[in-house]
Amino acid sequence: LHNEEIFFAKLEKELRKFKARVEREGFKVYEIGFHEVDDEVLIFLELETLLLSKKKIHLGPPVWVNEKFFKDFMEKWKGRVYVYRNRLAVDRERVDFLSLWKGFTKEVRNLLKATSSK
Repeated sequence: LHNEEIFFAKLEKELRKFKARVEREGFKVYEIGFHEVDDEVLIFLELETLLLSKKKIHLGPPVWVNEKFFKDFMEKWKGRVYVYRNRLAVDRERVDFLSLWKGFTKEVRNLLKATSSK
């Protein structure tokens, strides 16, 4: 395959991973993709919002789960666990969008270097 084809295939994979990561943090992604314009690649995404609360609910196992999983969750999140809709839960810090974006663009730059040097 040509370097450009390799780059775009890997970019699509990185975009899918980035979208999944952003959605795990609670952001609603309407659309994500890229366009090649002349010698540039424009990456676009449409989000419902860039700002979400600093914390999010992290759901653990159901309260009736096997005792080992119950204890493991309680041990991991000592003193912060509560029950939410019949599941163990904790409030945890959300990763902000800008941090996610910076990580993604770093990956894309590394990808570009790797495919252009072949």
